[in-house]
Amino acid sequence: MRLKTHTLFLSIIFVVALFQNCNTVTENSIVKTKDTIQINEFETLINYLENNNNYINSDMFPSLISTKEVLENIGNNKYLILDLREKEAFSLEHIEGSKNIKMNELVQYFDSKINYLDYEKIILICFSGQNASYATGVLRLLGYNNVYALQFGLGYWNTEIAYSVWGKNISSDYKNVLDYNNYKKAQKGKQPKINTGLTNPKEILKARAEQVLNNGYKNYLVNMTEVYLNGSAYYIVNYWDKDKYNAGHLVGAIQYTPKKSLLKNTYLYTLPTDKTIVVYGSTGLDEAFVVAFLNILGYKAKGLIYGANGFMHSILVKNNWNPYLKENVHNYPLVGYLNQ
Repeated sequence: MRLKTHTLFLSIIFVVALFQNCNTVTENSIVKTKDTIQINEFETLINYLENNNNYINSDMFPSLISTKEVLENIGNNKYLILDLREKEAFSLEHIEGSKNIKMNELVQYFDSKINYLDYEKIILICFSGQNASYATGVLRLLGYNNVYALQFGLGYWNTEIAYSVWGKNISSDYKNVLDYNNYKKAQKGKQPKINTGLTNPKEILKARAEQVLNNGYKNYLVNMTEVYLNGSAYYIVNYWDKDKYNAGHLVGAIQYTPKKSLLKNTYLYTLPTDKTIVVYGSTGLDEAFVVAFLNILGYKAKGLIYGANGFMHSILVKNNWNPYLKENVHNYPLVGYLNQ
C-alpha cells in the first residue's frame, strides 16, 4: 500500500511538471510568433487609404486654390500661407504674412507646431505650383483636409517669376510627334514592398510621408527630353480622360482615368514595380498629387515637368484643357528685400 501511494505521488509530480513545462513552451511559442509576425504593409496601407477619405480618387482631388482667393485673404488669420521655397528666395520676395518652411519639416510642423483645425485653409506655395502640389498631396493623404496648393504657384502671382518658371517652359515642340495608338494597360502584377517595420496603418503612412517629403519633389521629376529619347525605359501614365488621350499622347503612354483607375479593384495593380512610372496630366500639378500617392505606396513614380503644357501647349489652349495662360498672370504685391 505504501509503495502504491509513493508511486501515485510521483505520478502526480510528473504530471504537474509536464503541465508546467507545456505551458512554458506554449507561451514561448506565442512570444516567438509575435516577434516574427510580418504583415503586408502595402495591403495594410492601401486598405487604410481607401477606407479613410480615399483622397486621390475623391472629388477633393486635386486641391488647388486660386491666386485671387489668396490675395483677398491676406491678413485673414483663418488663412495660413506656407512658402516652400529656399530661404534665400523667400527673403528676396514673398507673399505678405506667409511663413517659410522646408518641405521635410511639414509633417512635424502639422503634428506639433500648429493645430490645423484653427485654419479654414492652409495654402502651400512654391515657384511653379508643382512642389506645393506634391506636398499638398502628401498632407491630404495624412488627413489634413484643409490644405491647398496655390494653382500655378507664384507663376500666376508675379510677372517676373512667371517668366522664369512657366513663361519659358511652356511649349508645343512635340505636338507633331504625338502618338494616337491606344496602348493597353499591363496585366495585374506584383505589389510594391514597403518595409517600415510598423504594423499600425497610421504609423506606416506617417513614416512613408516623412520619407517622400525628405526626398523632395525634385527627385521625382523628369523632363520631356528624357522621356522622349528614352520612353521605353518608363511606364508612361497619361492621367487624363479618354477624349484627351485620343487627341494625342506621348509614344507608349497608357490612359488612366482620374479618380477611377488607381483603386485596388480597378487598375492600381497594373502599375509595374520593376519600372519607373512617369505620370503626366495637363499642368504638372494634378500629376504631382498622383506621384505623391504612388511613392507613398512604394511605387517608383515621377512627374513630367510642366505636364502637357511643356510639349503640346497649343492643343491645350485650343481645347481649353487647363492651359497655362500668360494673360492670367498678375502683378500682385510681394514683400521682401526686392520690394523695400
